Amino acid sequence: MKLQTIRQTFVHAFALLAFTLALLAVPQEALAKQKLGLGLTGKSRAEVDKTFAGLLAHLNASPDFEFEISTFQTYEASYAALKAKKVDVVLIGAVLYVEAHHEIGAVPIVAEGSANRSMIVVRKGSPIKSAKELKGKSFAFGYEGSTSTHLIPLLLLSKNLVKQSELGKTAFVGADQDKLIARVVAGEFDAGGVVESVYDRFKGKVRAIETSDPFPGGPLVARKEMPAATVEALRKLFTSYKPVPGERFVKGATAVKDTDFNQVRFLCKVVLGKTFV
Repeated sequence: MKLQTIRQTFVHAFALLAFTLALLAVPQEALAKQKLGLGLTGKSRAEVDKTFAGLLAHLNASPDFEFEISTFQTYEASYAALKAKKVDVVLIGAVLYVEAHHEIGAVPIVAEGSANRSMIVVRKGSPIKSAKELKGKSFAFGYEGSTSTHLIPLLLLSKNLVKQSELGKTAFVGADQDKLIARVVAGEFDAGGVVESVYDRFKGKVRAIETSDPFPGGPLVARKEMPAATVEALRKLFTSYKPVPGERFVKGATAVKDTDFNQVRFLCKVVLGKTFV
């Protein structure tokens, strides 16, 4: 064998050995991690990093997944990113989930917290004692299509024989329910619809006059093509999170399935006239 050929063979062998040693030096769990795009909703990335800090730290410690976080200002924008395959999983509202399941076969993984309830509240000193007395009164909703601050409050009003058209002034005041409470307390609105966890924080200032049955919180969802094994691994990862007070997922995460949202589908049909089957 020629000397040049021997040298080339030696160089190639040395390069292969160096490459092999480099691979061995990399932690095997890092090599095995699956990369996933996770869409979260907030006014900014800084706000998302703050309100989801504990959860993000938990996710970053996963030996199985590496998450690339994308932030969106609305659930609708998050869902659009999921449809466009720009992210793999998103946290959205329950109503938007049933639409997503209907349109693209989206799969629910977990819901934020345990089951929720929606409340119709009035300020503490209000003379209003029941939802039946809200005809002609002003009412603050959260955002249009919200399960807890729009659809279920409408259903509770209907249960008390009050139609939306029979209310006085109404307005959608946005997703920030703290501001909704503040406007009810200030007397700008006679009543409003909020989720139970918000009511619990302000029950020294407001009083509940109607309460709904439990329903699932906003779900983390994936497109239908995500392998079942990946969905189950994500479910275990999120349900193992230990909540941090004052942050999102303050009550942890709960495993959910599509049929858990049948009550939301019923609300969409009865209140919005939309059928998602």
